[in-house]
Amino acid sequence: MSQSPGGQQPAEPAQSPAPRLLSENGDPRPPREWPEGQTLPHYASSVPRVEFRRLLRWAMWRFRETGEHSNLNFTKIPKWAEDFSPFIPPPATYQGPTRPTGRKPGPAGPSGERIKSSSFWKKSDPFEEPPQDIYDFPEVGMAAQDLQNYLQQYYDLVIVKVLGWGGEGIACLLAYQPPGQPPRYIVAKTPIAADGGDGLMREKQFQGKFQGAQHIMQLYDLKWFEMADMAEFGGAPLQPDLDNPPPPGSELGPPIMVSEFLSGGSLAKLITALGSKKHLKPVPNYFCWLVWMCMLRSLVEFKFPPKTHPYDVNLGAPTVGMQAETATDHIHFDLDPANYIFGDRGVGWNEDTHMIAPILKMADFGMAETVDHEELQRDPHKLWAFRVRGKYSYWAPEQFSEEWDYVDKLPSEQLGENHKVAGRYSWKVNLWQAAQSMVTLMSGMYPETPPLATRMRFTPSITGLDEHGDAQDVAEMWCYGAYVLDLGPHFDPRLLNILARCMMENPDERPSLPELLDISFNTVFEYGELGQKEDDHQEADWPRDWFKAPFEEQKPWTDRQLQAWVEEALYKPTEAPPPVDPTPGAPAANEKQQEGYRRQKQFKKWLRTRPQSEQQEIEQLPQEQYQEAYEKWLAGRVRDEDQVNRLTTYLKYREWKRAFDELKALRPNQTPAERYNAWLVEMIKHEAKAPFTEEFIRTCAHEINQYLAYQYQELIAQRNRRAAKRVKEQQQRMRQRGGHLTESDIARINRYYDENVDTYLPAFDSSVAKRISRLQRRLFGEDWHLG
Repeated sequence: MSQSPGGQQPAEPAQSPAPRLLSENGDPRPPREWPEGQTLPHYASSVPRVEFRRLLRWAMWRFRETGEHSNLNFTKIPKWAEDFSPFIPPPATYQGPTRPTGRKPGPAGPSGERIKSSSFWKKSDPFEEPPQDIYDFPEVGMAAQDLQNYLQQYYDLVIVKVLGWGGEGIACLLAYQPPGQPPRYIVAKTPIAADGGDGLMREKQFQGKFQGAQHIMQLYDLKWFEMADMAEFGGAPLQPDLDNPPPPGSELGPPIMVSEFLSGGSLAKLITALGSKKHLKPVPNYFCWLVWMCMLRSLVEFKFPPKTHPYDVNLGAPTVGMQAETATDHIHFDLDPANYIFGDRGVGWNEDTHMIAPILKMADFGMAETVDHEELQRDPHKLWAFRVRGKYSYWAPEQFSEEWDYVDKLPSEQLGENHKVAGRYSWKVNLWQAAQSMVTLMSGMYPETPPLATRMRFTPSITGLDEHGDAQDVAEMWCYGAYVLDLGPHFDPRLLNILARCMMENPDERPSLPELLDISFNTVFEYGELGQKEDDHQEADWPRDWFKAPFEEQKPWTDRQLQAWVEEALYKPTEAPPPVDPTPGAPAANEKQQEGYRRQKQFKKWLRTRPQSEQQEIEQLPQEQYQEAYEKWLAGRVRDEDQVNRLTTYLKYREWKRAFDELKALRPNQTPAERYNAWLVEMIKHEAKAPFTEEFIRTCAHEINQYLAYQYQELIAQRNRRAAKRVKEQQQRMRQRGGHLTESDIARINRYYDENVDTYLPAFDSSVAKRISRLQRRLFGEDWHLG
């Protein structure tokens, strides 16, 4: 069972609500100028408040249990968790990650035994690049239009298209047409919010540290296309031209960061395209190794910028100083497939290799930080705020580990020698996220969520040998990558083993960069040599059924075969889905229009079931009032359909719970051990098959009760209407006879309806309502609705 967010601790004095994560006082920071080379101070060096620590602890527990993300700016702790303490006090100690259960946590206790299970991996969603439709967000379109007006006025640049946008800004492809030359392209990024210039300026200053890095996206100056000389590093972008200053008035435009244009698109785009190009899946092993090699080189350049470290052209990475850890680290925090971009073929550290597959570069440094390890461990606000940096599916154990549950302020001070994971941010976070991105490429799925740790046996090094060449002893380590080893027998087991090692809980147990580079470089060279031996100039297409054979029996791919696969996967447009045949009478085959047309048919069908007078009354309404009647019906229809789903979910969960309780009641004595252990294994297997988490079931139960309350209110209103109608009829009869009803007569009629008129729920007016009634009878009993 997962560690509880509730331990006992003396109550702390009440404090004001916690501030927003990325600001000092919760208010937007006013724009201001910062000296060149100085990063913006994101956080104040103060202890996070008790309410924030309690909320963050609950949110991380929720992530580890269900895989769900909680926006701390808009999330409140549920009432059943409001009395949780911000941390588990001594003498309790962290024993290792625990298995997600989906149950409401109990008192804090030692970790339970873990088993290897792939049930959570099967629940992961297929990866899909987020949509980037600017027309759904007017502020994004306005930012693009402002940028277009500014660039046309001062730089004669034209926006070709919007490449993407997010919380940090909008990125647009710009084109410049020199006289008598082909067009040149660059990418400009500008903030969406009017006061977002600080973040963009900080990102620009940070990214400027990596000038000349082959596997990191490079910055350009807006006047780069008018200069002839290049910078010190071959192929690196130009620096601002001091002899040719920007046009007068250009400083009044929006903040802009200009970078090189990479034509291959993002890794996320490739993964999404492979979802529709089924014949290209799975990704060939040779291509996986080439992508992984680019990722490793980007990590090396990110930790050792070429401007300050010697560069080995043959290796494609800095070499001096790689054996020793440095006092500072650059941490990206947002490495995922969307922030790896493919460039052009034939460009990079080794043109021969990148003639086969294009170079892959790291991009988007809006969340990146340069950290000093000693200073960071003394800054609790940064330590805690970094826990929610980046996309939650790619969070590292340094951010979500249960070791945080035993920390009140500073992990290094409170945990001492036992401090292994919590807040130990370093380049190993980048390695974790790079490995997660590779797994997403190979599987086509998001990383395993919630993360599931397994106790696995590894040697400290990948080769199993120490620095003297002696064999190392096997040790048990907590690893979140057990499921990676089961991705398929067609994948290279050496790469799967490396990726699993990069997902160790303890960052010290993840591989080193020199070891990773050495193994990967030799493996890529081996693939190239084998491909040349098997090269058949008459066969340029790749083998379609290569993945049906285990890795050991596969025939090596030639360079020409991999080039053909890359050409179709990366550069051939994705085929549009076949057109949908429009329903007769529908104005178009658009999905939203089809849905609206289907609902209109349902509404007309329901209308025919109503009394003739009501049907004629609605059909004769003016257009606006008819639309209001339709929307009122549609809201009720959607509410009823949601209730059907909730009732079905709850019944399915109840069946599983009944079987689980029956198995639990059969618990044998702990002796003999064989019988007890067999029962325990059955319990764990059955628990892993839980169709839904208890938190989700609690939500369903709450919504079911809300619907019952709605039904009851409708019942009371219906009965009151019937009583009022009866009173009105009696009054008309009395007037015809020259009399009238007294207040006591009206009270007697109402009392009669309260006591004698049978009531039942619901009033059936559709097939959905009838289905709700059947499900409610299954859930609550045959006579639940009487009374």
